[in-house]
Formats: sequence, C-alpha cells, structure tokens
Amino acid sequence: MALFYNLSLCFTKISILLLYLRVLKTYDYTRKAIHVTLGIVIIYNTWALAMYFSMCIPIAKMWDASITDGYCHPRDVWWALTYIHIITDFMIFVLPIPVILSMTLPVSRKLGLLAVFCVGFL
Repeated sequence: MALFYNLSLCFTKISILLLYLRVLKTYDYTRKAIHVTLGIVIIYNTWALAMYFSMCIPIAKMWDASITDGYCHPRDVWWALTYIHIITDFMIFVLPIPVILSMTLPVSRKLGLLAVFCVGFL
C-alpha cells in the first residue's frame, strides 16, 4: 500500500515539474532550478523504491514478529523518506513564486496568481 502511495506522489511531483518546465521555459534560472528539483525527486524516489522493496528481509518478518532471523530497516529510514517528501513539496511550491513576482502584471493579478498557487499547495 505504501509503495503505491509513494509512486503516486513521485509521478505527481514529476508531472508538476514537467508542467513548470513547459510553462516557465523562458526563465533560465527557474528552468535550471526545475531540472535540479526534478533530479532530486527522481533520485530520492528511486532510493525510496529500493527501500520499500527491501523493507524487511525476509518479507514475512514485516508482519510476523515471531521471526527472529532477518532484518528490517530502522524507523529513521522511514522518517528520512517522509522529511524528504516534505522538503521536495516545499521546493516545488516555491519554484514559480519568483517568476510570478517578476512579471509585469497589475498587483491584483499577481496576488491572484499567488493565491492560485497557494490553494494548490493545500
């Protein structure tokens, strides 16, 4: 179950970043930041996928506490995965804000765009 949840988060983040690349392609510094964030998301989720596939060895140890032989990853690994998810969420949220602020739009439209991105963050 957690595997599919994390895969859906991964693909959602990648799709948002690819959308940003398409929409914000004229802003060179933002495009570079998007590429860096995309690399972080891909590398991190590849690591997370490996952690989920090797969560416990043997796999039965995950649900059967009577098995004494084997190994399960410590809880610190799972907390690290959670924190990296949160950090990448904030990175994705912050990426378009400098672009919006640098646009030559009336203040009310800038605030409207910022509001749309803030609602999307919820």
